[in-house]
Amino acid sequence: MNPGMLNGFLDKHNHASFFLSRVHYVQIDGFTDAVSLTTASLICIFFSVLFFLYGLGSLINKAFYKLFHRHISQNAWCKPLTLHWEWLPFMLLCFACILVPLFIQNICLKLLANQLPINPIERTLCVTFLGQMGLFGLLYQIFFRMTHTFSEYSQTPLRFFQSFSQSFTYYCEVLPLLIPITIVWQIFLRWLVEHQYPVVLDVQPIVHLLSENILSPGYLILTGISVICLAPLNEEWLFRGVIYRFFNTRFNHVIALMVSSFLFAVLHLHFASFLPLFFLGCWLGYAYRSTGDIKVSIFLHALFNGTNYLLLVSLKGN
Repeated sequence: MNPGMLNGFLDKHNHASFFLSRVHYVQIDGFTDAVSLTTASLICIFFSVLFFLYGLGSLINKAFYKLFHRHISQNAWCKPLTLHWEWLPFMLLCFACILVPLFIQNICLKLLANQLPINPIERTLCVTFLGQMGLFGLLYQIFFRMTHTFSEYSQTPLRFFQSFSQSFTYYCEVLPLLIPITIVWQIFLRWLVEHQYPVVLDVQPIVHLLSENILSPGYLILTGISVICLAPLNEEWLFRGVIYRFFNTRFNHVIALMVSSFLFAVLHLHFASFLPLFFLGCWLGYAYRSTGDIKVSIFLHALFNGTNYLLLVSLKGN
């Protein structure tokens, strides 16, 4: 879902006067809500700007380091992440990761029809959450429980805090790269629409729900767990831990990065976010290959989803 959040934010809040209008918007009944919402929004924007500047500085520092240290081997940072599987079990697992959540959702709709919420939006969120839990259980049983550690996915497992620290740096670095890419992609899509190509400029459904003040607090929490915890775990285990390593073993790291990122973008089923999602997948693969630890890409994915989630929730209803 990730860059779709950014797309929705750019589409709906692309006027600089937005914040000024919120600050000066005063009504007797809603004054407190307006002020508190503006404060939360400004706090999110403030920290986003700090992360952006930190990431920009980190990218410049790395660029200068590589420029003046060309004698260092280009492959010194690469980790030999491999997965020695045959094509059949690999394809079976990929299909299972698609079919198992759908199967669980259909079973829940039939067997738990009376227990599920009547509201169609809340019902969809519940069965989607259950489907993600089923996918998490599948991947856990196949890999994590077999090895009792993240070493199945990691060539050089890092300590928890070290992994989080590195993922935070990678998260900050992706912002100066992803924001221009998203803007250029949106301009290109609008050009396609103006020339009457069949392109739909919409935001992802979850972004719409978070930004339109539709969900109750309980379902906001459920959505947060799904977006910040389950999605990063499932997607990183599958796209980086399995697909990337499999193609890296069979071919090379470039093909592995392209294929895993392409599938990562396609399976989000949202064309308006395709290029930003593809680049984000490449960056997640780059972080995984640079560190050799799957926890770094999981934390990076969770940070990206989490900050966008908080930003959309703070801006909801505007």
